[in-house]
Amino acid sequence: MTQRLSKILLALEAIFLVIPVTVLFSMIALEMLQTTLRFETAWQFGLLLLAIIATSLAAGWLLMFEFWRHGTAGLRASTSIVWALAICGALSTLVAVGFLATGNSLPWPAAEKYSLWAFAWGLPLLVPLGHLLAERLLRSAANTSLERAHER
Repeated sequence: MTQRLSKILLALEAIFLVIPVTVLFSMIALEMLQTTLRFETAWQFGLLLLAIIATSLAAGWLLMFEFWRHGTAGLRASTSIVWALAICGALSTLVAVGFLATGNSLPWPAAEKYSLWAFAWGLPLLVPLGHLLAERLLRSAANTSLERAHER
């Protein structure tokens, strides 16, 4: 797949997956923030989840903009902190979905379960993140192989 086609595919992923999930999270975040600011039970847990979701979403958007602007070179030049934040959000989403799917969250209070569902809504965002990871890893590996072939 050419880089141009890959950018178009990422734009479609953004339109159909990332923008709706970002809008949904914004609405959920307002409610979570209001609940958190009441300082009721487990407000620290809600605040931590809110921070993880917001920073990982911001990191994902930053990675997408870097790819649209500079292509694979922009992804390779991105700091490891941005990648770590995006991957932390992805792993947190998988853990939350695991808790919800296995029923391990049943004894938890309603506020914590609600926070887990906020993470679970991030599941569609694994598609564009996987796309960006593949672009970074596969294209850079292919470019390295081509550079070595040209050096010989």
